[in-house]
Amino acid sequence: MVRSQSIINSYELIEMGIERHYLEFLDSSLRMGVDALCQLGHRRHESFRALKTYRKNLEKFIPELSKIHKDRPLLISEAKKRMQLLEQTMLQDKEDFHSEKDSGWDATQQINEFGEEKLMEGSSE
Repeated sequence: MVRSQSIINSYELIEMGIERHYLEFLDSSLRMGVDALCQLGHRRHESFRALKTYRKNLEKFIPELSKIHKDRPLLISEAKKRMQLLEQTMLQDKEDFHSEKDSGWDATQQINEFGEEKLMEGSSE
């Protein structure tokens, strides 16, 4: 287990066979990003969701890119492609999150199960 000082250092560690490495400033940077989003008016839950998506993809991309890190033009090209993919993934995740039905406010199942009259009886008490 090793702490890496940068993504390039992570590539080198992977090349040396060290799979378990931790980017030195990643956690504090991600937490600061969540706080910044919240300060700008984004919901904390959505911000943490974005953090998890970003981290999951970054952890997937680093080992993939480590295989080509010595070919700088190819590395830059592939990193750009992955950033575009990450952006699309995060936008889709945000869209999916907003289109999900909030079942906490949906009484359809209860109406189907108990009938509307029975539910209305309980609300007048």
